[in-house]
Amino acid sequence: MKQTTIMGILLMLMVALAACGGEAAAPAERGALPESLRLSLGTLMLEETPQAVTAEQAQELLPLWQMLRALQQSDTAAQAEIEAILKQIQAAMTSEQLAAIEGMDLSPANMRTVFQELGLGMGRGEGSSGGQERGFRPPDEMFLLGGPGPGGGIRLGGGTNLSPEEQATAVVERMSLSLGVALMDRLIELLKSRAGGASATPSKATPEATASPSVRANSNSELGKQVVDTKVMPTPTLPPTSTPQSPSLPATATSTPQPPPAPTPTPLPGSEGLAEPEDELTGKLVFQTSNGGDIYIINADGTGLRRLTDGMEPAWSPDGTKVAFTRWRDPRGPYVINEDGSDETLVFGWSQAKGAAWSPDGSRIVFTRRYGGRDEDTEVCFHGRCRTLPADHWWKLGVVRLEDGHFHDLPCYPHSLSPTWSPDGSVIAYDSDFGIHLTNEEGTIGHVTDDRSLYAISTDGRDISPVWSPDGSKIAFGFSQHDHWEIYVMNADGSNRVRLTKEEPFAERPPNNVSPAWAPDGRHIAFFTDRNGKWELWVMNADGSNQRPMFETALNGLKFEYGFVAERMVSWAE
Repeated sequence: MKQTTIMGILLMLMVALAACGGEAAAPAERGALPESLRLSLGTLMLEETPQAVTAEQAQELLPLWQMLRALQQSDTAAQAEIEAILKQIQAAMTSEQLAAIEGMDLSPANMRTVFQELGLGMGRGEGSSGGQERGFRPPDEMFLLGGPGPGGGIRLGGGTNLSPEEQATAVVERMSLSLGVALMDRLIELLKSRAGGASATPSKATPEATASPSVRANSNSELGKQVVDTKVMPTPTLPPTSTPQSPSLPATATSTPQPPPAPTPTPLPGSEGLAEPEDELTGKLVFQTSNGGDIYIINADGTGLRRLTDGMEPAWSPDGTKVAFTRWRDPRGPYVINEDGSDETLVFGWSQAKGAAWSPDGSRIVFTRRYGGRDEDTEVCFHGRCRTLPADHWWKLGVVRLEDGHFHDLPCYPHSLSPTWSPDGSVIAYDSDFGIHLTNEEGTIGHVTDDRSLYAISTDGRDISPVWSPDGSKIAFGFSQHDHWEIYVMNADGSNRVRLTKEEPFAERPPNNVSPAWAPDGRHIAFFTDRNGKWELWVMNADGSNQRPMFETALNGLKFEYGFVAERMVSWAE
């Protein structure tokens, strides 16, 4: 039984090792298997031995391997982050298990010995009638370097005239890239089976939070204004860990995650016929002049303009009595303030937070905060070949409960911005690197990030700033349209994607249209545009018709700036 298991594992390795046969094998033998590949293969080979992983270990190892798999498939993960997870995996194993794996001496040279012991050929076998043994030799084209190869082969760049040392390095890199994920998939399935389908949350896999004034690009220039009547809540309570936990991989009943249920639309009275809405605008708006600038309130009819405070990305509470926002000057973090400007309260202290949005019942706030990633450019070397990984700051979603300041992270991608709660409270949509995705507070949605189509409303990484319609049936969002940004709308399930704003055919430059905000009745969408050479607050019908300035003269004297970091400039309430 054990021989069958190892044979199945090593069959995957044959594709990478076939090129090591004959005279070309010697340089490759001087290489070493990457640690993740060595650990995954070694753990699998422990099966049916006294050192096989136990059910308790499987529960601890499963989320760590899932996280490692996601990091290794990420374009932005730092080597230090991968190494940290590997250390946690090693810590979850016994010294006897690690010693057994070390004793296997897994290396390209010894792979050949294992193959021979199992009666498997290396592809270029000598002495056989057909020039091959029981194994197989893949086409040489699979190992060409320089781009996508025939049949899906991986080509790492360069050319076919490589030195023996370069060939050795390329073989090891191919093994890591091509087979590392496949081996981890096999191991993850084993761990799921061993753990009975349960997934434990690693309590130690939490990158340290740091501070930096950037969110994808230039982000926030605080004006340093002083605010009167500011109080700070008692130190927020966190889950029982020394630092806020990073998004976890929660328990799942089956190995195959199921798509989340669509939020239940709640039809609004008189919401039929959105293409022919009434022209009268009702309610009130809160908006910012810039990231960290003044925040104002104004009635939808143009009356009652007044300054509320300063900060970024203001959002009305569901009952329209409070405003949430974030601030990047001390004391930093998400705030809540009454509509009349009183009782300004810091609800969670954090150096850099943005994108606050209310839960439908008004009891909680979801926001994104800078948490983890790389603070500085990092040089990574592999077998003498080095490259520089640029600084990469992660932005993760979290929820704070206003009653007592309790905070918890949400499962999400490394760069998660602009969260928006569905009106029924079942899910949260957000802007990821790979489109608009869903998560939820229970951790049963959004916890699997290695399949980008899972829990996705859209899979286009250029989609930004989603915001749910009041009845839950649609989502308005921004889109990076080549050299400018536009506003679209789609159904809540991602279907029927419609562009609402368009450039004028003979304009000198395409204008930007950003930061959509639904009217409380769902008939209109407010947004910012620079089509007249400066940023202005405009409004349109929900189908994109009748686009016009929202106010004639009420905002005269105010200057607006948009930072192109998917910020939400405006929020609309009853």
